[in-house]
Amino acid sequence: MLAFYLAAPEVENDRRALNTFFGMRRAKKEGRYMGTAPSGYVNKVSEGRKKYITLKEPQAGTMKWVFEKLADGAITQRRSISWQKGRGSPAAKVISG
Repeated sequence: MLAFYLAAPEVENDRRALNTFFGMRRAKKEGRYMGTAPSGYVNKVSEGRKKYITLKEPQAGTMKWVFEKLADGAITQRRSISWQKGRGSPAAKVISG
């Protein structure tokens, strides 16, 4: 009987861990973003108390420019970081890190 009382909390913790894992996986598949918003975005709450992320200027414009240039192959990652650091943009932290 003692073994059951000692094992029951561990089983409960394992069940909660699985529920959390599968819940987060389901949220990602539904396109929801979990956690704090990435650079260039900000967390918001609608009137219906639904959470979403939206663009935050001027960081969003900077991030868009950097990713377009990287995708085109016009600049290298190292060059975009040095350019961002020269302008003092927080986008450089995202790209370098």
